[in-house]
Amino acid sequence: MIKGKIYKIVSKNTDMIYIGSTKKKFLNERFCIHKWDKNMGMLKSAHLLFIWDDAEIQLLEKYDCNTRTELRMREQEWMDKYTDYIVNTRRAYNSPEYEKKRHKKKNERFYSSSKGIEYRKKYDAIKCDWISSMGGWTYGLTLIKV
Repeated sequence: MIKGKIYKIVSKNTDMIYIGSTKKKFLNERFCIHKWDKNMGMLKSAHLLFIWDDAEIQLLEKYDCNTRTELRMREQEWMDKYTDYIVNTRRAYNSPEYEKKRHKKKNERFYSSSKGIEYRKKYDAIKCDWISSMGGWTYGLTLIKV
């Protein structure tokens, strides 16, 4: 059993928040890691709230779960509640349905771009050459000569 925690990082100077999750026993441990990352020059979305000296971490929910994935799914639910206020640039969890839609949109963008159109022409030419080298199109087990 994982004793997870969903938290937010806030500042009194802005309505924006960062939402995260951790398996650490104490929230302050996770907060210190965020601060250390910032001080080491790592650029992460949570660091937008460290512009102000009053940034602090607050517990949203203690969440017992069986896997890290379950914890991330719950974190994503919180992110979805605060979608207009979060500085997070990445989702905590992508469901298979979400990934399918994202992949479809990505492909549509690519294949409608000039690079995608050029790729498709090359792919079609290679496919036609390969089919011809095999002796024609196959439907089921029947070979049709070209």
